[in-house]
Amino acid sequence: STDDAYVHADFTMVAPQVAGRIDKVLVEDNQPVKQGQLLATVDDRDFVAAANAARAQAASAQASVAGLQARLVQQESSIRQAQAAVAVDEAALKLARANQTRYRNLATDGSGTVQARQQAEMQASVQQASLEKAQASLLAARQQVDVLQADLEKARAAFAQAQAVQAAEELKLSYTRITAPVDGTVGQKSVRV
Repeated sequence: STDDAYVHADFTMVAPQVAGRIDKVLVEDNQPVKQGQLLATVDDRDFVAAANAARAQAASAQASVAGLQARLVQQESSIRQAQAAVAVDEAALKLARANQTRYRNLATDGSGTVQARQQAEMQASVQQASLEKAQASLLAARQQVDVLQADLEKARAAFAQAQAVQAAEELKLSYTRITAPVDGTVGQKSVRV
């Protein structure tokens, strides 16, 4: 006997971090356990479904990013095509203006007809309008790059958000596995299936 006795023990409370129905209990009272040992599991079906949905959302967002990157590459081809159209129309306008000058001179000295001069002037006007149209198309193709880059940044942000949701759902799924935080002995177990 003694009048100076005491019992000292470290208690570590273990509780699930997510709400749900207990699926399995893998330990008994007074059973020794090691750190990281699985003690019980929470029914994870809802958490698996949420994690799968989050993965699918992240994959969709990633596909959107890839699609916009491909459209940016395609837009560079459209810009080159528009530049080529401008070059063609510039050359055609140069030829039309030369013909206009030639037919004007011929009509002035009586060697050419007024009709030929009028056709040359009309052709120069048509080529001028065609060049302006091609230049506008080139400007629109260049401006589309800015639109696509803004859409790409938006898609990247959506992808980052989807990844964050996925990580959160996978973390919740991991919480369905209740493990021992330290080595010890199970005491006062209150969990039941």
